[in-house]
Amino acid sequence: MIFVEKHKALLFTSLITGTIVLGLFSFSITNKTELITESYFEIEPQTEDELKTLQELKELEAKEQANTNEASNQDALNEEERERFNKAKDILAQQTAKTSKKHTPSSANSSVSFSLKNRQKVTLLPPVYLCETGGKIVVNITVNSQGHVTDAYINTSSSSNNQCLIDTAIEYAENAIFSNADRKIQIGSITYYFKSK
Repeated sequence: MIFVEKHKALLFTSLITGTIVLGLFSFSITNKTELITESYFEIEPQTEDELKTLQELKELEAKEQANTNEASNQDALNEEERERFNKAKDILAQQTAKTSKKHTPSSANSSVSFSLKNRQKVTLLPPVYLCETGGKIVVNITVNSQGHVTDAYINTSSSSNNQCLIDTAIEYAENAIFSNADRKIQIGSITYYFKSK
């Protein structure tokens, strides 16, 4: 029985000592927390040179982001162009199959002319006529020195507002190629005549 009483005393002493140690540890953590929350740092204002450098870094980062976005957009555009080309190729194949049975050319319902001083056409196809209505669509074009069309938009002298005719005319105008010239940029026009079905 004496042996058990000694164990009880040891256990009781250990519990009291542990409680005191944990209390002191908790008290010291509370004091350190108060010191940490009360501490502050005084930051000096940035100089004009530092502000300029920071602004230049932000502009460079924005340009890099824009270039990355432009490259990904260019990839998406290339994919869209590829899809449009494949669709147009399929439509042309179907149209060619239909017209070869009828023995009439696929562009019999459309004609094209252009106005571009001192330039000759290299590639200027009459559009394949897929729209229901007819009309005259005039497309203003900007051509570079290699003869490629860099910009195409509808002229107000067009006789139709039909979106199908406009889209077809712009698509064919953008694919037109003319002879080379010394001028870096030249403005002209292409006129498409669509006969109604």
